[in-house]
Amino acid sequence: MHLFRRCFFIHAHVTNEMVSNINLPGNKLLIREILNNMVIYRKYEPGRLVMRNRTHINILLVGLLTFSLSACGGGGSDPLGINPSTPAAQSDAVGTSNRVLWGMWHCFMEPGTGQIQVVPLRGAMFTANVNNLLEGQSGNLLIEDMDVTDFLTEGRLDCTITLSHPLPGLDQFNGFDVLGIFMHNGNGSLDYDGLTYPADPETGENVAVLLNPDGWTRWFNYTEFNGSGMPILEYYPGKLSNLSDPSATLNPYRIFADGLGEEDDYYDWITMSGNADNRGIFRAGMVNSRRYELDFPIIGGAPVVNFQYAVIATWEPGDPELTGDPLTYDPFDFPTSANCEEPYFLSVSTIGSDLYNDGSGGFGGSFRADIEVFDWQGGSVGGNGVPNEVESIIVEGDFVPGGSYEFSQAELAMLAYPGTENSSIFQVEITNCTPEASGVADLWLIVESAGLNGSSYDQGFPTEFPDGARRASFLPGTVNVGSESPLDVIYVDDSNTSGIEDGTQTNPFNTIQEGVDAAALLVDFEVWVDDSGNAYEEQVNMVSDAVLRSVNWDESDGSNRAFIDGPDVEVSYSVHFYDVDNAVLDGFRIGFAYIGDLGYPYWDTTQMLRIDGGSNITVKDCLFTGLTNMATVYPIAAFNSANLTIANCRMASMDWDTNNNGCTNVWGVYAESCPGLVLNNNVFADIRSNPGGSHSEINVWHVTGSANVVVKNNLIYHITPPAPDMANCMKGIYLKTCTDPEVANNTVDNVDTSDAFFINQCFAYWFDGCHGVGFTNNIATHLYSSGFPQPLARGVGAYNGDAVICDFTDIWDIGPGSYGANYHGDASPGIGAISADPLYIDPDNEQYDISDVSPARWGDPSFVDWDDTGVPSNDPDDYDTNTRSRMGCHGGPGGEFVGLLTPE
Repeated sequence: MHLFRRCFFIHAHVTNEMVSNINLPGNKLLIREILNNMVIYRKYEPGRLVMRNRTHINILLVGLLTFSLSACGGGGSDPLGINPSTPAAQSDAVGTSNRVLWGMWHCFMEPGTGQIQVVPLRGAMFTANVNNLLEGQSGNLLIEDMDVTDFLTEGRLDCTITLSHPLPGLDQFNGFDVLGIFMHNGNGSLDYDGLTYPADPETGENVAVLLNPDGWTRWFNYTEFNGSGMPILEYYPGKLSNLSDPSATLNPYRIFADGLGEEDDYYDWITMSGNADNRGIFRAGMVNSRRYELDFPIIGGAPVVNFQYAVIATWEPGDPELTGDPLTYDPFDFPTSANCEEPYFLSVSTIGSDLYNDGSGGFGGSFRADIEVFDWQGGSVGGNGVPNEVESIIVEGDFVPGGSYEFSQAELAMLAYPGTENSSIFQVEITNCTPEASGVADLWLIVESAGLNGSSYDQGFPTEFPDGARRASFLPGTVNVGSESPLDVIYVDDSNTSGIEDGTQTNPFNTIQEGVDAAALLVDFEVWVDDSGNAYEEQVNMVSDAVLRSVNWDESDGSNRAFIDGPDVEVSYSVHFYDVDNAVLDGFRIGFAYIGDLGYPYWDTTQMLRIDGGSNITVKDCLFTGLTNMATVYPIAAFNSANLTIANCRMASMDWDTNNNGCTNVWGVYAESCPGLVLNNNVFADIRSNPGGSHSEINVWHVTGSANVVVKNNLIYHITPPAPDMANCMKGIYLKTCTDPEVANNTVDNVDTSDAFFINQCFAYWFDGCHGVGFTNNIATHLYSSGFPQPLARGVGAYNGDAVICDFTDIWDIGPGSYGANYHGDASPGIGAISADPLYIDPDNEQYDISDVSPARWGDPSFVDWDDTGVPSNDPDDYDTNTRSRMGCHGGPGGEFVGLLTPE
């Protein structure tokens, strides 16, 4: 005999002197009344419960009932005699979750019987006080039509599982997104939250696998949901169970819905016209079946059939009058929350990937996938748009650099295109992959929910759940890894002195220009340059449609970043783009070439990287650094180039020969007539002008005559000309005659001209003749200027154009004293602007993120940080860090990587 505890919930709203008569079983019950944080215990005789002088009382009746269970899962009944409450009285017990448990069973096969026995473990987790819901009868779960052809030799067992809705005749309890979950032990694991799953039954371990799942779920796994709370959420091992605590925290399921056949492919069915109109409903009184393909372990020469099975549904109270017929509950009589918050189905195609591992040390390629995400709230039920309901997509696999890669909501919005009415397809790509071998590589997709309750698995009951976990949908997949490189790659390595050069990996070219010239004659070729430890002393002239990457493909020498150091001859550059379209420069260190003097003594000039004309050029992950005797330095100079992107570059630690006594000037990026220019996630740091120089000017980003410029997530710090310089002008971000620029989440710190003695100006942000400026989430700190006449130290200045309103901006410590002002000219603080120490984590070590107690945590609420959760609140008074961004370079959607992507 087996003792089985059960409980049910009553939610009552009681007015003074109201008497509620409730028929109870013939047991004395201990009633716990919870009111105003006071706990009172009283004993009541069965049959009548009198409640007086209380309002809004929540009462939990926990009865210890006993009944007999046979090994086959039979059970008696103990009618409660209580009519179901109206749907409106039920919603509170659902709490913050719409997930309900229809039943859980232990299923096993005794050796030699050939029949699977079913024993109830849990009753249904619901608020309706009806007898057949609490019974958890095994008849609600039938396992039939077993195919045992390969069972004894291979453990393969196909069967049909039939589910009956546990509330026939009660249409207000129609279920949605009903999942039949197969629970077993886990011998595979994910990095994501350390989840485990049944991976392989052939290891000799007691692990069984569902071979044809529609998806995988974390809900109600034993390890995370067994809890110490309500008895209804506790496990009770069956009579002959040796699988009382299945270890997998991620389990496969089949979907059950009215009209879905037992062997139907769910993707084909849900995308067929009309089938999604019913929202995946499982109506009260309906019976549905699905075919399961199961693989059980062979232990001791015989298959072991022992598993647990759970059925969960989604539900919220409905209103039968919403669609016109008060006697009938139609699918759209239920709110959007009646469907699951997380995506209800995932599909993936990896056919566009080109991963390879040649077995001889050559590997790489890109992972590309079309990930289709189906979401009710984003589609026909809620209409929010699927991309708005997806917090992130995470790809795990041994081919992924670092083991996993996360695409944020902001990234996914740019990768999405429509699928069905309820789905979007996200075309994702992960480059520079590291597959371990050729063949088939496994992967996992985790799609996190951004819905109303997406950040919690709380079921609304006081039991344990995955603390801090975000609701997600899971899907395993595979991708093919070839045995030779499918990429069209031209290789360059200056350590090849053999005299044989054809651009192959065996015989690479030994100059970069040879590789680029070869690519110009071909279509869709990339040029991969290896660093042997020596500089490539040449000017590289880029060509259209070329991708030039620094890739450490020869690990026998050098480092991760090849060095292009232009020739020391007049009018030369390290890299030159001349009328080039659709080209990429990725991952190089760029040296100082020589243009010539500007007509003044000691004004020798270098433009390290020069762009003339063309469009759609990308310069990313490049390093500009080193010692130079040039008096005027332009790391990047661009003219008349449309849609130029400069991202994740670093311009830092440039120093000058102390014998050069001329003036020293630096323009980090000088761009003239470059519409659509994007400057994102760059670092400009540790720049000083020449000791003893004069008339110095340092403009970090100097952009003129350009429309729709985007400047985001850049860090500018430590710009300090030494004494006795004079006539210094320092500007962090300087935009002149630009239309509709967007400046967000930048940090400017420690710009100091106070050691100079005459005519000094020091600005963090300066707008001259600009119109339509968008300015938010920026920080400027520690700007100093002094001398004679009275100098200028300004946080934000605006002149000769539209007023610049600085929303959610922190300007602090501008001076010293009366020498400084936070705002000047037509610049002024806007909504959420502050003047306070932002409390950088460790600015001396370039950790410019801000602390958890920083006043700059409360940034622009119209978007969230890359590492936060939720959706934009659009409420400046909302101080939830999960629904608004923080100020500064590490805030906002794009603040994850500021500076170089490739390690040195």
